[in-house]
Amino acid sequence: MTGARLEKAELEQARMTRSTLDQAVLKQAILRGAFLEGASLEEANLQGADLRATILKAADLRRSNLQRSNLTRANLQAARVDDARLQGANLTQANLRRASLEDARLSNVIWCDTKMPDGQMNRDGCE
Repeated sequence: MTGARLEKAELEQARMTRSTLDQAVLKQAILRGAFLEGASLEEANLQGADLRATILKAADLRRSNLQRSNLTRANLQAARVDDARLQGANLTQANLRRASLEDARLSNVIWCDTKMPDGQMNRDGCE
């Protein structure tokens, strides 16, 4: 599904483990509770997507656009998020344990109760 155009698609709880979605357009897609463990989403556009409680363990999100996406309670354990755009994303209660965020753009991210790559909890942004 490389380059697939799935803008605003409703993929709630979809099972796409180890799928290849490189360069896919998933802007504002609803992927709440989807299973994307080990999936390749390199250079995918997920801007404004609903990724709440999505399983993205060991996923490849390098150079992807996750601006203003909702990743509340998402599992990004051991995911590769290098050079991704995460400006304005909500990572409340997300699990980033062992994730790689090298050169990721992280301005205005909500981190409330987020497990960081080193295992520490980040409570910035909690009310």
